[in-house]
Amino acid sequence: MPQENSQQTKKDQNPPPFKPANPIQQLPQIKQFKLPKPVRIGVKKKVPRWALILVGGLGVLAMIILFFLTTGIINLPGTQEGKSSTSTKVATPSGTKNGQKSACQIYTRKGAASKANRNSPREGDREVTLKFREGSEVRLRNGKFVSLCGEDLSQINNLLSIYSNLSTKRSFTQSEEELAAEFEAAKQNYPSVADLNLFYRVTLPEGTPLSAVEYLINKLNEFSVVEIAYPEPQPATPP
Repeated sequence: MPQENSQQTKKDQNPPPFKPANPIQQLPQIKQFKLPKPVRIGVKKKVPRWALILVGGLGVLAMIILFFLTTGIINLPGTQEGKSSTSTKVATPSGTKNGQKSACQIYTRKGAASKANRNSPREGDREVTLKFREGSEVRLRNGKFVSLCGEDLSQINNLLSIYSNLSTKRSFTQSEEELAAEFEAAKQNYPSVADLNLFYRVTLPEGTPLSAVEYLINKLNEFSVVEIAYPEPQPATPP
């Protein structure tokens, strides 16, 4: 008996090995949580193709208009407020014979005659009025046209040299200095006034064919420095 008691005592002194519990098994079972379905506020509609094309076209049109406005091709009403009523369009200066650009500030005055609406020559017409544009400072020297500010007029002189016995003279008898002074004084109050120094009379020989007169007028009007060239009607023959 004492032996059995000793064995029992040993068992009590040596408890069974410790086995830790599985932590996962100790956790409470979590129920599966489901997210609620999203609520649709509105139904997304597909944009029609024509609407996309319209929006794109309007954008391109706006860019084109902006380009023209920034480059000055289109002027909105009121943008020229406070400026002179004359046109300030400056022509690109022609090159002189040595390749340099002229210093002329050529412009078209307000109220200038239209080349498209000029009169056509009639049989017997042989006098042509030639008017140069403002700022060209054209003068007649030894039967040739020259520009005081350097505009190249050689092509006009070459055209006139084709016609034999052709004469060229100033349209007004006052001196160049007097006309220039009058022009500067009048321009202060009347910006669209014409410089009378830029009017000339070209006379063809008597008997010049109508086709030759018409050809000369048409060619003169092709030059950008020319404001207009038109035939002067012959005075009526007295009865």
